Amino acid sequence: MEQFDPKDTKEADFTISPGNIVKVQMMQTDSPFNYTETDQFQLLEMPYEHSSNTSVSMIIILPKDAGPASWDTALDAPKLTAMENNLSHTRVEVYVPKFTMETRYSLSESLGAMGMPTAFNEKKADFSGMDGTKNLSISEVIHKAYVTVDEEGTEAAAATAVIIEATAVKPPDPVFRADHPFLFVIQEKESGNILFMGRVMNPNT
Repeated sequence: MEQFDPKDTKEADFTISPGNIVKVQMMQTDSPFNYTETDQFQLLEMPYEHSSNTSVSMIIILPKDAGPASWDTALDAPKLTAMENNLSHTRVEVYVPKFTMETRYSLSESLGAMGMPTAFNEKKADFSGMDGTKNLSISEVIHKAYVTVDEEGTEAAAATAVIIEATAVKPPDPVFRADHPFLFVIQEKESGNILFMGRVMNPNT
């Protein structure tokens, strides 16, 4: 909804880890956003324009500690929800790197453990409704997601493929400077459903 001006994008340092610094294209703006912070994290919400009744936004969770952080123990769903409930609309000096992320996951093992192992068993699977035989089983389920963030906004897409084969007040504006690893969530606000989620360790890769 609030685009970055490409003229303001500058080369800047991004600290991947202590002593490991790369150059990135850092977007910047000074605009009102939904913002909050705790003693461990800063949280910034950037809403997207939408033409339907659905309201979608990107939330960036930036650890205050630029060094290696134990995010898995320091951040969980209740803590994220609590921070979101504490968001307030305020002017923020924002620095966010351009980045592209693509991931690929095999879901076969996870889906089997969640209660559908028979579909992957070539001796027990029954997809006879497809071809009239019992010679088919699922060999693999692959999920791919793609997210790119630049001055104009975010392009994101996801696809899952199922492969079947034969039997086998007013203080100074807060500064949100994402110049070290951070998390992002693309979320549908009304329902709270998370559409995309990622961890940016190096915006260049």
